[in-house]
Amino acid sequence: MISQNAAELEAQSEPVEEQEQESSGSSRLLLWLIAFSLGILFLPLYLISTTIQENTLPLADELATLETQVAATAAPNPTEEALRMELLALNQQVNVLETVRDDLETNHIAWPAVMAVIADYDQGILRVSELMQVDTHVTVKGEANNEGAITSYADHLRESPYVENVAVQSLNLRILPTATPPPPADSETPTEVPAASTPNRVVDFTILIMLRTGSDAQPE
Repeated sequence: MISQNAAELEAQSEPVEEQEQESSGSSRLLLWLIAFSLGILFLPLYLISTTIQENTLPLADELATLETQVAATAAPNPTEEALRMELLALNQQVNVLETVRDDLETNHIAWPAVMAVIADYDQGILRVSELMQVDTHVTVKGEANNEGAITSYADHLRESPYVENVAVQSLNLRILPTATPPPPADSETPTEVPAASTPNRVVDFTILIMLRTGSDAQPE
């Protein structure tokens, strides 16, 4: 009876041991799988980190070189910096003056020569009473003894190298009043009344002159 019970206990303990062995084997397999998965996960991270470090080393060397060059560069001298700024301002002023000079040369009118041409006429037959200038146009007003004197004066202006064009804008005949001398107050002898003389006549004129500018206004 005792031997039979011992045999039954041995028979019952054998499946328990087998189950424990199977459970232990499954746990080890699970641990290996987890370790293998972690290895697969960390391997790309390690490779990426190594690549980044390899690419960073040349950049670090270049940065160190640049820092050394910057540190070796001397600070600008305040006096030199002030002179450089003054030179820059002077260059800007020169550029502005060159622009103004070009404009003046382009629109330049030789006024002394122009006025000499306008004033060159016979005052015994022609008189200028008014001059008006707007840009490159000069209006001349005056009077002459006859139309021929005005025509000759306009032709004289056209011949000038400083004049682009001349236009006679108006001619107006004007009769001047003739004064009759009064008779003597205390004279007893009758005096002869002078015959009426031919009334004086003048021609008022307006001439428009267009002037040449710049290099076009050069004497031939």
